[in-house]
Amino acid sequence: FSRKYFLSTAVFVLALASSYFWSGFPYDNLCEQSTIALNGTNTNYIGDHIMKLKPHHPPHLNEREVVIFEGDNVYQYCNQNLWSTPGAFPALPRYQTEGYEWMTDDQEFVTSLFGWTSIAIAVLVMLSFVFQIFMSIKSLFRSSYKSVGDDQLINYSTLDAVDAYIPQIKSPVYTYPLIACDIAGNAEVLLSWTDPDRDYDYYQLSKDVRKILGPKEEFNHHFAFSSFTYWPDINDNSKEEST
Repeated sequence: FSRKYFLSTAVFVLALASSYFWSGFPYDNLCEQSTIALNGTNTNYIGDHIMKLKPHHPPHLNEREVVIFEGDNVYQYCNQNLWSTPGAFPALPRYQTEGYEWMTDDQEFVTSLFGWTSIAIAVLVMLSFVFQIFMSIKSLFRSSYKSVGDDQLINYSTLDAVDAYIPQIKSPVYTYPLIACDIAGNAEVLLSWTDPDRDYDYYQLSKDVRKILGPKEEFNHHFAFSSFTYWPDINDNSKEEST
């Protein structure tokens, strides 16, 4: 799930968020409108001004002197957060309010690049999801197994060492693992280990359960433990049948 769905979704979210983050720079919500006294506008602002701020301590910080000269820039509030702009998807320079543009040429290029890239990634992610769903449904009706490698023409029964899958439990108390299934016959054919001092019955948990419960208890070990059966090659006389 993580590799097929989460990672691709995360890449799309990253590309989409990057376009919005680039579009909001410099994050001050100020747009340059004009300059002081240029073409006879905003001439009333030229001169010395006293700005009254919120009360601070010490008191001398409550007022600040500001000097405005002819030619200073005039800024006006503008919303630089395209996340909150209705219909602004993806983040593109064209969603700036007319007359309140704040992006530079390079910023518009990078924002457009990220915006359209996020759309392309979204399309690829959706196609990937559709393909994965299609393959999942297809696997319900058609086998998807493909063999890997070539037949080495070596019979299983002719191997010198065989390690079949037999449920075993490793315990620090015992030198060899405990056998968590019912085995009989020549177990050495299917197990990769041999205790030189004890037979395999010593390690069978099914026999331990029968001893603990006693002969009076009605216990069928076939319902509690798995069992295995081995059919060796009838042409191979070196190994006997184990059931």
